Formats: sequence, structure tokens, C-alpha cells
Amino acid sequence: MIRNECSFYSKVLGEPVKVLVLLPIGSGYAIRQSSSLDEVYAQKTYPVLYLFHCANGCAEDWLYRTDTEAYAEEAGIALAIPDLHDSFGVDMAHGGKYGTFLSEELPRFLHHVFPISEARAETAAAGCSMGGYTAAYHGLIHPERFSLIGVLSGALQGDVIHAWLTENGIADDLNWKNIFGEARTQHEDTDVFQKIDPDAEYKPEFLVFCGEEETCNVEMNQRFHKKLKEAGYEASFAGGHGEHGWRYWDGCIHQVIERFAERIREDEED
Repeated sequence: MIRNECSFYSKVLGEPVKVLVLLPIGSGYAIRQSSSLDEVYAQKTYPVLYLFHCANGCAEDWLYRTDTEAYAEEAGIALAIPDLHDSFGVDMAHGGKYGTFLSEELPRFLHHVFPISEARAETAAAGCSMGGYTAAYHGLIHPERFSLIGVLSGALQGDVIHAWLTENGIADDLNWKNIFGEARTQHEDTDVFQKIDPDAEYKPEFLVFCGEEETCNVEMNQRFHKKLKEAGYEASFAGGHGEHGWRYWDGCIHQVIERFAERIREDEED
């Protein structure tokens, strides 16, 4: 993979932002097997998976705490991993307009600079915890852009998470009011349950994961999966042994990438 660490000034956010872009070209094995330089450097676009990190995390977590890079390289899929801080990928009530940035500016920047496909069939998104919410939210508000969404232990209901942390004496260092406003949780504009549309023209496939050793996230992810199914979305739920952390998410993202690659092959055969 070719790793690109990009820092550019965001017009939407009014500040510099960072995004990691990994392209599945340049591996020694692939180059050795190529018949010519023309084959090595043939112009093409690559399917892309947008990846969103968890709260109190950063884009690099996906590279240093999982084998996502290797999975993507094997599948021939590019990765776009922005730093979201603790924004949940929404237009914050008191903070940056990360929802607009992810929906409008980041794709335009990526397509302008990198050989990344704009086709719906070759575009997917996934994330863990906070990033799982981000992937679900953007997949539902822009279903025409994504063919597949991976929700890994999605932090889908802030009020439920805050209540559980408080009841168990665990400090909650997220400023929910800054993110979602006075309600301190997802509301009508940002509630992924309310964004599920039975009449939507486009319906991405959803892969929802949440480990059996998780705490308050399990029930909300199971309900999210159930509501997707009831609304006619192609959706699966996988539990299995696993806690809220990168060891579990590594296996999940491998399944997401494998399914994304499978969908691409199916689309090419049709």
C-alpha cells in the first residue's frame, strides 16, 4: 500500500484537517508479477472504504491497532481515514461542522487528488464505537453514495451510554452537549434509528457487529439491526466473543473488507 498523510485546510471547518489515504498499489509481489511498466502504472481508480475511529482515538489507530492495511491491500481497496476528534461526524451544536465536512468536502478533496472511484458500488464506510455511529449516520443520510456500511459496536445512543457509565462509576469525558446540544444525545436530525427509511430508493447493505462481552452497546446495536431488517434493508448482525476494543474490531473489519470485495466482484460479473 502507498500511505499518504494529508494535511489540508478545510473550508467547511475553517482549520487544517488530517486524513490518511492508502492506495493498494506498489506492493513488491504485484510489481514483480507485472509484465511491463505500462501494466504497473496503468491509470485506474480504486474502490474506497471510508474508516472512522472511536472516541478519544485518531486515524492512525486503524493502522497500528489492526491489520486493516493488509486486508485492504489483499482486496485491492483504498482506505480513507480522517481524524474526527470526538465529533461523532455530525455538525456539532458547539463545534465544527464535521457532518458537512464528511458529506461534502472530504469526498471532493479525495476525488480531486487521488485515483479513487466515485461509483456507489465501489464506495463503503465503516467505523468502531463513535465511528460506527458515524458510518451508520452517513450511510443513511447519503444512501446513494454507499453500497456497504460496517457498524462495529456502534455508539448509537449517547444518553444510554452516559447513563451506563454514570451508574457504574466510570467518568464520561465526552462533552455530549457540545456534540448534540442541550439534549446531550442524538436527536431528530442525528438519530440513526429515525434515519432508517423503508421507502428509500437506495439501501446500503449493513453489517452490524457487537461482542457478547460488550456492555450497554449490545442492545442498541441489536435493535438497530432489527429495525433495518424491518425496513427492508439487507442487514446482518454478528456477536461472538469480544469486548469493546481493537482486538474484536480487527476481526470485524476483516469481514467488512471481505464482503465489500465480494460485492465488487459480483457487480463486475453482472
